[in-house]
Amino acid sequence: MPKTGPRIFPLFLLVAMLLCLLGVAVANTNRALNTNTQLPVQGSAAGIVFKGGTTVLLNARNQVISGVLANNTQLPVQGSAAGVVFAGAVTFNERGQVIYGNLANNTQLPVQGSAAGVVFRGAVKFNLRGQVMDGFLASTTQLPVQGSAAGVVFVNNVVFNDRGQVFTGNLARDTQLPVQGSAAGVVFKGAVRFNSRGQVVQSVLAHDTQLPVQGSGAGVVFRGGATVSFNEKGQVIR
Repeated sequence: MPKTGPRIFPLFLLVAMLLCLLGVAVANTNRALNTNTQLPVQGSAAGIVFKGGTTVLLNARNQVISGVLANNTQLPVQGSAAGVVFAGAVTFNERGQVIYGNLANNTQLPVQGSAAGVVFRGAVKFNLRGQVMDGFLASTTQLPVQGSAAGVVFVNNVVFNDRGQVFTGNLARDTQLPVQGSAAGVVFKGAVRFNSRGQVVQSVLAHDTQLPVQGSGAGVVFRGGATVSFNEKGQVIR
């Protein structure tokens, strides 16, 4: 039997794989804009003006995937018929709708998994239903915490679970909150992350605080301003 047959088939596969990889590599390209330039957006016939001196990401059809807007521009949001005014950087889905962008103004938008409207500013990210998954609050705002009926006052960036509850955010003020695996309340500030029961998994201590340490259970004083993470027994992970 000829021995060339078994060699040809793997070679064909290798060539096909290389062509596929090459196709992926050249599908999206960057284009530097010298002046404000009107370009089509992916998945849409609409032409939008992008800012000179910036770079746009183009798909294989030379349509914009992401870029920096030259002017405040009203654009459709992913999964929604609503138009929202954006400024600066935006990213589009395959239907020409914004999935991530910078709001031009303080704007009330629906939150993921909730009928509630919250006022955002700056960068926001939308889910498939046109609801905000992740965004910057326009002002201090009381919002429900994941796994809890309690409302906590947040500022700046917050991330929502699929029920419209915050699971990571930034505390607007020093706040006493329950710790994962413990009935104890500890005063935190700044960035905070919650578990599914509304207890703190990680945050920043507002004051010098004595806390049990993983592996020994002994109490150790941690300085205010220290970032601490807790195990399921309410002990600090070191």
